[in-house]
Amino acid sequence: MQEAQILPAVAASVYGDNNTFYRCGFIGYQDTLFDGSRRHYYKECYIQGEVDFIFSNAHSFYEKCTINATARDINLPGFVTAHGRSKDTEPDGGFVFNGGEIVGTGKVNLGRAWGLWLELFFMELILDH
Repeated sequence: MQEAQILPAVAASVYGDNNTFYRCGFIGYQDTLFDGSRRHYYKECYIQGEVDFIFSNAHSFYEKCTINATARDINLPGFVTAHGRSKDTEPDGGFVFNGGEIVGTGKVNLGRAWGLWLELFFMELILDH
């Protein structure tokens, strides 16, 4: 008998331009929120995961959101974000986190490149676990 394999399951995929989310929850493990491309705004949202759980090449602003970084193995760090562009000629994009908090268990990295370029900003956040 084969052992069951855990695969990524996206909780939400966001497409379009100027999408806004207010007090929404996105819960998953890996690849929780695919932030698509273009511009998006998240305010007071709850986003939970462990590995690359906010990912895409969008230009998104996260205001006063709670980011819960869960860990299956407290010795292996997860990644909150995976932002990427494949060419420097692509339109500007990036994730901006302003206010809010990052909570959770175990070790966590704030982000990594998902492609050749990464743009990621954290401002006035509470980092706690």
